[in-house]
Amino acid sequence: MTESETLIRCVGALIVENAYDLAYKIRKFMSDKKFLENTGRNVLKAVKSQNGAVSFTVKKIKENLNA
Repeated sequence: MTESETLIRCVGALIVENAYDLAYKIRKFMSDKKFLENTGRNVLKAVKSQNGAVSFTVKKIKENLNA
């Protein structure tokens, strides 16, 4: 699963269909403090769920460089 898919699954990212949809969602972030806070919490959960992914990737890169 990609990072963007993880964020979408955790409701920490939004999909926009077009420029009008993007403008609507930006206004929502700016005007709805609760929505902003909830989305921020969801992003934090998504990041925490990936704990260990970076160290695993670095380990694999080092292994391949040393091969």
